[in-house]
Amino acid sequence: MNSKVLVIGPIDLVELVITIGKSYSDITMLPAPYKHEQETMDVIKRRVDEADVLFFLGTIPYQMAKNQNITKPMVFIPST
Repeated sequence: MNSKVLVIGPIDLVELVITIGKSYSDITMLPAPYKHEQETMDVIKRRVDEADVLFFLGTIPYQMAKNQNITKPMVFIPST
């Protein structure tokens, strides 16, 4: 099964994760960049139906999304 992962974050980090994700044949990474963290929910609303999992590249956007009624699995992995 091919899982579709929506990668949410600043464009430079999104591009890096997408590049790394290409090495996994069972995952399709879908870019969802934002310019400012305040755009997080708009980005999610536009793309959430395309994804199986939401992958956040920032703590604040992840926390913003956790406070919403999103039924998809969400994950945040610290860059450290």
